[in-house]
Amino acid sequence: MVSVTPSASKPNTAQGRFSLRSYLDRWVARGDMPTTVTSTLNAVHDDELEAFLRNLGVAAAFRAGKLKCAFCGTVITFVNLYSVFADSGSVKFACDETECVKALASKIANRAA
Repeated sequence: MVSVTPSASKPNTAQGRFSLRSYLDRWVARGDMPTTVTSTLNAVHDDELEAFLRNLGVAAAFRAGKLKCAFCGTVITFVNLYSVFADSGSVKFACDETECVKALASKIANRAA
């Protein structure tokens, strides 16, 4: 259970109660609060995936099972498709395996850095 107190003067206590307000106030006072990051998430609904793949020019290869995960080499299907992303000027795909999702997140983080 999280207890939010209206006063910043109340510290987080050792009795197991947590004051989100005092935690945030101390964080701001220290000056080490992270900068605000904004980004845009582009998404395609399942109903529009076929048209999206056609627009990319990869629909036939997708249906034929020729597209593979950029990280593990698994054939990409409607069931395991996690992400479509650009890399070095080409369209790449990531499957939904945990390690591939982590690798994609790392790749995106390194790109943003």
